[in-house]
Amino acid sequence: MRHVVVLGSGAAGLAAALGAARAGAEVTLAYPGEGIDASPGSTQLAQGGIAAALGPGDSPEAHALDTVAAGAGLVDKRAAEHLARRGAGEVEALLAAGFPADPGLSLEAAHRVARIVHAGGDRTGAALHRFLAGRVLEEPRIRHAPGTRLRSLVLRDGTVAGLDTADGTRLTGDAVVLATGGYCGVYPRSTGAPGAIGTGIVAAARAGALLADMEFVQFHPTVLEGTGHLISEAVRGAGAHLVDGEGRRFLFDTDPRGELAPRDVVSAGVCRALDAGPVWLDARHVPDLPGAFPGITARLAEAGIDWTRQLVPVAPAAHYSMGGVVTDLSGRTTLPGLYAVGEVARTGVRGANRLASNSLLEALVFGAAAGEASASAGEWVAPAVSGEFLDVALPGPGPDGDARDAIAAGLGVERTGEGIVRTLAALDGPGGDAASIGRLMAAAAQSRTESRGAHRRLDHPDTDPAQARPILLRATEGVTTC
Repeated sequence: MRHVVVLGSGAAGLAAALGAARAGAEVTLAYPGEGIDASPGSTQLAQGGIAAALGPGDSPEAHALDTVAAGAGLVDKRAAEHLARRGAGEVEALLAAGFPADPGLSLEAAHRVARIVHAGGDRTGAALHRFLAGRVLEEPRIRHAPGTRLRSLVLRDGTVAGLDTADGTRLTGDAVVLATGGYCGVYPRSTGAPGAIGTGIVAAARAGALLADMEFVQFHPTVLEGTGHLISEAVRGAGAHLVDGEGRRFLFDTDPRGELAPRDVVSAGVCRALDAGPVWLDARHVPDLPGAFPGITARLAEAGIDWTRQLVPVAPAAHYSMGGVVTDLSGRTTLPGLYAVGEVARTGVRGANRLASNSLLEALVFGAAAGEASASAGEWVAPAVSGEFLDVALPGPGPDGDARDAIAAGLGVERTGEGIVRTLAALDGPGGDAASIGRLMAAAAQSRTESRGAHRRLDHPDTDPAQARPILLRATEGVTTC
């Protein structure tokens, strides 16, 4: 019987564990806290919903087209079609199993129709996490390894055979599924889990796995100024406006969709408007804000803001990382025995700019697929890759120091070649996972001499059709063997 180790207890990790157990494997689910609920990740913080083509007049084909359009020329169309097609079935099955969804479907930016499933208003991620965790706790094939923090992957004859933990213990298995999250935590301000600093990505790269799209980081345009408190895309979908100090809806100057343009467009517009003064979210005219968005209402009240009567000061903050470990549609990486799912993975469905509310769907679809595949002892077929290859030297061990400030300075919403070079220079020395991620991001950003999706270079403002290909990254350092 196959033994699968799943590292991470967000939606992707829970879906992978359930998928592997359903396929007949024995599963060890490892996470950093004393329990699943005590291992906070970005899933629980997700205010947006789950995108799925369920409504009248919608289709998986239309959902896939919106996903491709948002990704600015870098989405793998086959992956987008797979996500939309299998995603509709996964969400239908979720609802049939009793997931407590709110009635109706909502509209979010860059979707042509209302196709967003919500639960608890703006608490969909928390509701999904509770639902999946409950199913995992009832599954006898899944045993738990709390208190697990990844240090490195273990290789045996070129195949991943387990992982070493920060406390010196080793977990072994026939396959390892990484579900350790993304890397937005390397920025001083982000909306996700503070511990999401790319630990799984760095471990996979040091073991020899291929990475891609590390230059693309999605900044959410409506985050409460001075904090990491997100104000969901769904608020603008419900009719809220972004205005400058004069009360003008400035986003129509750059895109006819205004507040409902893709996130990269809105974030760049907000960033530029902030140069002239504050930017405000005006939701005062949106009906029943406390009922529709109870979590946001409570959080703003804690900050002394009654958004039924007051404007809300907002600014962009790092929200979602598009890059990660290259995988195929079943979560297989270029390293035998290693699967990756969720934000740690680069599946091909995000491109240069992830479509809103595709993230929870991606966790469900690719998590289940990787779990099923990892339970099989079939021949390993690595994902096919093509693009520009870069070798990146990762720093030797040491404290991260000022890595976050250096990353924010050169790899923000808008970038320049000079700023990227300064970031690389600042990270040229010993460091931890944040410094390693910063070097990977900066190397890819330096190489992409154009503006595309979430990567915007002021010194290369145009999109270059010749650069419509991924930048593939290889770490130049060695591996852990046994």
